[in-house]
Amino acid sequence: MRSNGRHTTSLCSLPQRPRTIGSVRGYKSIITRNRPYHILVVGDSGVGKSALTVRFITKRFLTEYAPKEEITVEKYIDIDSCRMHVAITDSAKTVDVIPSDTSHIDGIMVVYDISKRPSFVAAIDILDSISQDAIASRIPKCLIGNKADLEHLRQVSTIEGEIVTAQYVTLDCMFHETSAENGVDSVNKAFQTLLRQV
Repeated sequence: MRSNGRHTTSLCSLPQRPRTIGSVRGYKSIITRNRPYHILVVGDSGVGKSALTVRFITKRFLTEYAPKEEITVEKYIDIDSCRMHVAITDSAKTVDVIPSDTSHIDGIMVVYDISKRPSFVAAIDILDSISQDAIASRIPKCLIGNKADLEHLRQVSTIEGEIVTAQYVTLDCMFHETSAENGVDSVNKAFQTLLRQV
């Protein structure tokens, strides 16, 4: 389905229905909201934005996946016994700055490849862009060092990612290293941590 120039794919088999607070099918609550919680995934080309998104939504790893345009997938996610309707947008292309209108964004995931230092520099540039936007700077965000399985090719140390995150502490920024290929647990933890903050 095409909407606003973007492909929107629903991977959730649950029917759309109002969500209410209360005990439903074992869940403590279902978040009441008239739109999904929107997570924007940005970063340099080839850092694994799509692989992270697909791994989190479907638990599968795609060896080749290079979308040429922005894609949004939606799903109900269970976080701490609460069911959240989440929309994750894979920006696809290299993003140097975040969109000018961030009113619909609830969380931002800034991704780099630990084996490619230029992608780390690009991620820092994106965080700089966010820090200069009064609204975007208040949105919960997470810096992601992806492709942690490529330890033998590492160009960016874990401590460097932690230091950068500490520098942006006023941005409410968290840090995780993930492996979309080998670490479904690390990917889940990163997304769930950001969603809890949202």
